Amino acid sequence: MRRSGKPALCSLNGDFILTNKISEDAALEENILTLKARNWHNPEELVKDYFETNTTYFNENGKIVYQSIIDVINKLAKSVPAKLQNYYAKMSKYLSQIQKKIEFLSYYEVQLLTAKKEKQSRLIAEQSEIAGQVLTRKSIVNIEKRALEEIDQNRENASESSGSNKKQKVVITKNSKVYNIHSSGSIILPSNTPRIQKEDYDALKDDFDIKYRTTVNKSTPEAESIFKRSEEEEEENVSLRKTPGAIGLLKNTVLSKKFGNYKLLRSFDIQSSFIRVMQHIISDYYQNCLRTTPYDFNDERTFFCEVVIPILKSFALNLGNLTFKWCEKESAVNKSTWLHEEDYNLKKTDIKLLDGYGLDAGKTFCILVESSGSGKNVAHSVEDSIKQLKNSTDFLSYLMNKYRHTSADTFTRLKISSMLVIQNQLTLTVTSKTMGNKWQVIDVRTTVLPITRLEKNQMVKLFELLAKLKEIVDEQKEVNEQLALENVGLVPVESETVNGFFMNVVSMINIIEYLIE
Repeated sequence: MRRSGKPALCSLNGDFILTNKISEDAALEENILTLKARNWHNPEELVKDYFETNTTYFNENGKIVYQSIIDVINKLAKSVPAKLQNYYAKMSKYLSQIQKKIEFLSYYEVQLLTAKKEKQSRLIAEQSEIAGQVLTRKSIVNIEKRALEEIDQNRENASESSGSNKKQKVVITKNSKVYNIHSSGSIILPSNTPRIQKEDYDALKDDFDIKYRTTVNKSTPEAESIFKRSEEEEEENVSLRKTPGAIGLLKNTVLSKKFGNYKLLRSFDIQSSFIRVMQHIISDYYQNCLRTTPYDFNDERTFFCEVVIPILKSFALNLGNLTFKWCEKESAVNKSTWLHEEDYNLKKTDIKLLDGYGLDAGKTFCILVESSGSGKNVAHSVEDSIKQLKNSTDFLSYLMNKYRHTSADTFTRLKISSMLVIQNQLTLTVTSKTMGNKWQVIDVRTTVLPITRLEKNQMVKLFELLAKLKEIVDEQKEVNEQLALENVGLVPVESETVNGFFMNVVSMINIIEYLIE
């Protein structure tokens, strides 16, 4: 087959670059093809350009990036003057040659290794800085239970001390009336995200490492680092930007003057299953915007059924390969973890019903959903926050028994996803087991669920949350495959097993040695 030659620039200036306006007008994926036009034909320059533009967040699949570059060029061909269309068409054909693709992927693999090493070095430096401020090796001085208790106590004292230096309110009494006024240094915490009352936190702290947006107490360095990184990624919509075409779809539908145009929404090429999910959800959102009376959040079931269920149903069927059950359903696998505790009396087992329960076919991954209705019903939302802790750790306990012969280190990579809806705020948390033998619960994404046109910008954060959830689902499939192989002996387990490290009485020597390695 005759190879296509390098296209001549013709009337296109060699110094031409894609400006923000050009990218927005043509709905191009961001951070793709930012180099000068004279270098577009060069696979090595394309790779360098991608990693120079995406230093922190990059796609590990070079084939997806390469296709994204070609997609950008094809879209440009539809939005430029006729005299340039021929050039873009030839460039697309040139880069589509198998030889050019092989060259690109070869360069990409080399550069990817370098980028990952640099990213890991930055992450280690960041975690070391945080850990160094809170915990040093010298703080672990004896191999006794008292060692870890002292560390926890020191952490609490430090948190209380730092908090006591900040006056949270000014109290003024006038004419027998008391006025509480926020001080300039007061911290206002989110009101519609998971929350734990102090007495419950005190009861849980020996077994849980919790980091919510509403958490006042300092968590472990590991939890603080994960939470901080999640916050930064959430602000920059990192998970959503990794999905080709996602930002462009939003800019040209929901966020454009053509809001509500179903024909335009359906006209977008379905480049991925996530784009298909976005189309379903946006279409349903358009319908919700036609509602003439506002939702009554005291009637939580209506909002849950009309808004929340369609979103998660679309996600589960198109992305998660999950089957959901809705409205006051029990988890049989969770129930099984309490049989021994209650001497195998099913009627006595402690089970809490779920508003939504998504489970994969192999019963190794789940999404737990609770709806607390109005934000004014604080007692209900506090109870649902506790219920999520219970149900997520019940499921992890079930998996501990299922994977008892696997590596404890591999097991700590398992994550249970939970969602809590308070009024119209949806928050995603993940629960896992740490090598310190605690349950780690971290709030990783939150969003307002948009139900009116005025809230259309919140669609960005909704899809950022779902994109993050998809990352978790994909990661957990790999982790479960690894655990399944370890469990039957097809992959050797060279470290301590789940059964030996977590399920038996864990000696303080093992935990402390792990912490100070």
